[in-house]
Amino acid sequence: MDKEKNEFGHRVSLMSFFFATIGFIIVFRLINLQIIHHDDLIKKLDNKLTTTQHYLSSRGNIYTRDGVVLAYDAPSYQLEIKVDELTLMAGLTEELDYSISPKSSRFTDLRSSGTLAPSKSAMMTKIKNSEQRLSREPLLMDLAHLNNFPIEKLVRAVQESFENCLKGWANLNTWQNLDLYLNEKGAQRLIEQPERYSGFSCNMDAIRSYPQGELASNIIGYLGKLNEKDYNVLRMLGYYPHNEDRNKPIVLTPLESRNLSWVRNYTVGVDGIEKLFNNSLRGRLHEKLIIRGKGEIPSDEENSEGKDVHLTIDYTLQSIAREAMNGRQGSVVLIDMDSGDILVSVSTPSYDPNIISPPTNTSFHKYLQSRPGMMINRSTGNHYPFGSIYKIITAVAAIEENIITPEKTYFCGKKHQRTGLNCLGYHSDIAIDDALRRSCNIFFYECALEMGPVKLYNWSRKFYLGESLNSGLPNEKSGIIPNRLYKRSVSDEMWYPGDTCHMAIGQGFQLGTPLQAAVVAGLVSRDKGMVRPQYWQHKDRDTLKLDISPYTREIVRKGLFKVVNQSHGTAYIAHSDMIEYAGKTGTADVFRQEPHAWFAGFAPYSDPKVAIAVIVENGGHGGDVAAPIAKQVLEAWQQKYQLASR
Repeated sequence: MDKEKNEFGHRVSLMSFFFATIGFIIVFRLINLQIIHHDDLIKKLDNKLTTTQHYLSSRGNIYTRDGVVLAYDAPSYQLEIKVDELTLMAGLTEELDYSISPKSSRFTDLRSSGTLAPSKSAMMTKIKNSEQRLSREPLLMDLAHLNNFPIEKLVRAVQESFENCLKGWANLNTWQNLDLYLNEKGAQRLIEQPERYSGFSCNMDAIRSYPQGELASNIIGYLGKLNEKDYNVLRMLGYYPHNEDRNKPIVLTPLESRNLSWVRNYTVGVDGIEKLFNNSLRGRLHEKLIIRGKGEIPSDEENSEGKDVHLTIDYTLQSIAREAMNGRQGSVVLIDMDSGDILVSVSTPSYDPNIISPPTNTSFHKYLQSRPGMMINRSTGNHYPFGSIYKIITAVAAIEENIITPEKTYFCGKKHQRTGLNCLGYHSDIAIDDALRRSCNIFFYECALEMGPVKLYNWSRKFYLGESLNSGLPNEKSGIIPNRLYKRSVSDEMWYPGDTCHMAIGQGFQLGTPLQAAVVAGLVSRDKGMVRPQYWQHKDRDTLKLDISPYTREIVRKGLFKVVNQSHGTAYIAHSDMIEYAGKTGTADVFRQEPHAWFAGFAPYSDPKVAIAVIVENGGHGGDVAAPIAKQVLEAWQQKYQLASR
């Protein structure tokens, strides 16, 4: 009996120990789950129920003054990737996760078994060596074929997404934008079959579109990817300080500085308005949480789209001026003097920004070679010898310095006796008004020699030559106004009387832009001057003024009127029955090439409102080639802005 009792007690003890052990394990497990690993488990659950999605707000539009869209974001489909949902290369994602978070509770068993986490350098090598295996993955081959991607480009994009996670620029469980755009068929397939393409998704994005093509591309500019130098700076700093100038490629928001994998694929303005206003135009990175059963919850500031930019360019006049150039190389500039608005700024040849802005398969360098000089904005970014339009300055200077009066004449026998320089015609005794009308070189040689090069230089500066007009576009040229020091610096020679004569007729070392030429004509046209010319609409503009006597101004104005409106005037062929205008032609010599054809003027003659300049490179005589283009543009301006307002 005692034996049976002892045996029963032993069994009870064993059972008690067994249940106590089970209880202890359960309690320990509960403590482990509820206390020790509570945060990790909650995070895991949140990751399962919550998806973080990033997106870019739209880039701002660029408009003409009359509301025509020059640049906007057209909808497109961009490929996205989430690394922790990929089924590619079994084991690689887990190794990557272990390398990034070796102390995570997810890898307790691996640590217990003595398996060490791969070092980041070893993991980076593994990713780089995965190219061949990835290129044979059926899923990637299917995606590439469906969307006409080169398989190498898709593989590299996938590798970069792994590298971004390893470097800490992205998380395994967040979507990363790849620099690949889906076609409509590919986007539809991803949307309809998400299980098949696990780890990949389609993000509604935008491609920059330029509906007017080449019309104003030299003003607008184009987009490009952040270059390696810019990107390395961003990667190191995380942002550009806000006190730096607006030409920096990008100023990052805090969210963007935490998600550099997105920034890596950003497009930025490379030239023109797109570059100048990049930080104002560009959209920002935003994120939203998608919680199962609750929908979308924005987790950052309110969606802020890029700001629009309104240019001063008039679409109608720009189109007419470009058509009038008829494919010839050169520029047309038209300025509203009351507002400073640049109504026309044609530069030919030009380029189509649709062809070279991302995404593109066009070789930039091959495209550049196909049309030499097309990237230059000739209105502000190229300077030329002014030729005879510079005689406007010489005439003003000679009258103001009391060298000549309206009655004073010089004899022109086609060859200048003092220097041996030539004139294009035999003009006999000629005064200032006819010297302008017929563009007599010898008259202006004599004026300049009596005046001297210093006074001519000083008067050039009063017309704002030799300095940037700060019209707002990058790479604006200042031009060159020569003096003795300048010549000595470039040729190591002294200044001769012939240099003074050449300067007086806009040859020699003197150079200026078409925008500067239009300003010269505008300044002499009226007493009140003109508002500083600008390419975009804003209020902070000063006034450019030429401080001369009304007497001088009227003498020069009458001479410029005769150029266009009297027989034997060098631009008489281009006089108009619709609008009365005045100006000066120029035929600027170019070494071993045809001369540049110039015209600079203003309209209407009785009450000047606009100033114009036209240059046709190697076009020949200014009166025959450039003046007729100016006539077309001025008549179009008259039709739109003067007659329509009556």
